[in-house]
Amino acid sequence: MTPPLRRRLALAIAAGLVIVPAGVLAMLSLLSLSREGSRLAAEEAAARRARVEAAVRGTAAKLAASAERLRGAAALPDPARRAAALRAAAEAAGGLVGEPVLVSRSHGPGAPLDGPGLVPPPDPGPTDEAAAAALAPGWGKEFSVPPDPAAAAVHYRAVADDPGTPPGLAARALASAARASLAAGRPAEALQYADALLGGPLRSGEGGAWLAYPDDGGLPLAVVGLVQKVRALSALLARPAPPFQRGVWGSSRDDSVSRAVSLLVREKGTIAPAQAEAALALLEENAGAAVREVARARRAEYAEAALAREAAAALLADRPGVAGLVCASARPLRLLVVAPAAAGAGGPGGVAAWPVRPEALAAAFAEAASVVGAPGDEAYRVLGPGGEPLPGQGATPAGEPAAEAPFPGELGVLRGVVHAAGPGAAGAVGTLTRRLYVALSLATVAALGGGLFLIVRLVAREVRLARLQADFVSGVTHELRTPLTSIQMFVETLLLGRVEGAEETRECLETIGREAGRLRRMIDRVLDFARTERGDRVFQFREERVPELVEGALRLFSAAEEGNRVPVETALPASLPCVRADREAVQEVLLNLLTNAAKYSPAGSPVRVSAETRNGAVALAVSDHGIGIPPSEQERIFDGFYRGEDARKRNIPGTGIGLALSRRIARAHGGDLGVRSQVGAGATFSLTLPVAGGAG
Repeated sequence: MTPPLRRRLALAIAAGLVIVPAGVLAMLSLLSLSREGSRLAAEEAAARRARVEAAVRGTAAKLAASAERLRGAAALPDPARRAAALRAAAEAAGGLVGEPVLVSRSHGPGAPLDGPGLVPPPDPGPTDEAAAAALAPGWGKEFSVPPDPAAAAVHYRAVADDPGTPPGLAARALASAARASLAAGRPAEALQYADALLGGPLRSGEGGAWLAYPDDGGLPLAVVGLVQKVRALSALLARPAPPFQRGVWGSSRDDSVSRAVSLLVREKGTIAPAQAEAALALLEENAGAAVREVARARRAEYAEAALAREAAAALLADRPGVAGLVCASARPLRLLVVAPAAAGAGGPGGVAAWPVRPEALAAAFAEAASVVGAPGDEAYRVLGPGGEPLPGQGATPAGEPAAEAPFPGELGVLRGVVHAAGPGAAGAVGTLTRRLYVALSLATVAALGGGLFLIVRLVAREVRLARLQADFVSGVTHELRTPLTSIQMFVETLLLGRVEGAEETRECLETIGREAGRLRRMIDRVLDFARTERGDRVFQFREERVPELVEGALRLFSAAEEGNRVPVETALPASLPCVRADREAVQEVLLNLLTNAAKYSPAGSPVRVSAETRNGAVALAVSDHGIGIPPSEQERIFDGFYRGEDARKRNIPGTGIGLALSRRIARAHGGDLGVRSQVGAGATFSLTLPVAGGAG
């Protein structure tokens, strides 16, 4: 086994001793991480489930508390106290419930009742004759030619302020005063009259019922007052108003319209749906874009109330004694807070129903989740009966929920779920485990691939070395046979006495000596190569003059058979410095280069030996005009036992160890041996030797 092969084998064993324990440790780490990931995943799942259950309980408790407050407020017998308590309970619910609707038990499901805080009027309202008698002077001023709407407004206000004027007639007078003030170009006064119409009688109790009755145009006085207020605000806000007047008409037209339309929807239970729809449409026509959006939103609230009324009526027909938080319908989802309403003075009692707003319920669930410490990378959602998310929750994350819990009681059709947006601790450990597994798999594949590659390479190298060694044995055998054959032939000639005279005997003996020397040099070269490969060869370094080294090599070359085939030219500058070298080893290298130049060159083709100083070293070059060396073989020819394809095809004798030995000798001297060549244009081998003493 050669030293390089031994080194490679030792390296492979050392790598195995490192890789195998590392692989075992990596597998143990992978198993440990897998167990840790499973434990963390179980803990995270339990924590998420606990948070969802806590959020469900918190949301249900908040809704139950709101329902209980609403039930208590609806049971109050006093209308004013009931209205105030209901408003306070609705505000405390934080938007969980919508505007209430009332359903009568005595008049059948779905029959409308007066709204909270209103009582039926004491009489059918002002007759047309009474209204005409009281308001006629104002009409004469308002519609005369030329008209005097300002004077008409003063008359209408006087009628409204008269203590003896019935409430219904006073409401009509205020509506007329607002109309006349608008016609007179006094929107601030019109706004005061409209506010007096809407706010005064409504808050004073009994008089507010008159707002449900129509005016001359067939619309309820409440609608007329709202429209006039919107027109007055529009006129006022179209131009800058003095600061002291801003408190008169409110902060903005949109805010005022929002409150006015909410008043219409919430507190005008006696207004028929068709009248309310017409009033809202009229408000949209008399307002700007922003106000129209507010009116549309309030129309949506009115639609919500209508749906709640229908659901409450159906629920009351199916479950007459129901109360509290109930699910009136699963599909579509209708959740109601139902409470018995106390009978007002002169009117029957009924059932008040507040629709639970799904979007507000979902928001309350998310808020409850944040209260129990839900991390920011978790998305909490409420799912309906069909698994669909309730409105207002945004896009639902993809994938299955990480945990879920059903709502209790009547809310059982709902489920609270949580989606984990981030990986969490278990996910991070799982990701690390997967990455480690992938890295370990890749390392295993790489190790197996690398080992397979090294095995294939080593086998291929051994096969190539075996082939080269076989070629070497064949070449050496051929090289040895030639001088042995000559020696044997001349020895037999002498023994048989076939020579005549001393001269022929001398020639035979000289031939025998020459062939024996050739044989000795061949054997010495093989032995030198073996010693060099083992590192056993010892060199005797001394300062040597380059011309003397070259001359010694030329003498040996001229004595050899190849020396008679080609002439040798030298170009050695006289200023060459001495080199640090082993004389015999360097002459052996030069002799090998000259011999190769003669063997691979045509007979008579000159060989040139030159030298120059380069970078603190002397470069000796041996150039020929032979067959040249292909680029693919210019490094391989320095491998042991390798011979070029062209040399084998031409049957040029050789063993394949000369250049390998020469390069090893050069490198043992601290120099090198290289080649420059082109096919068909010869080759130049350069031997570099360090200058003795490091001088340049």
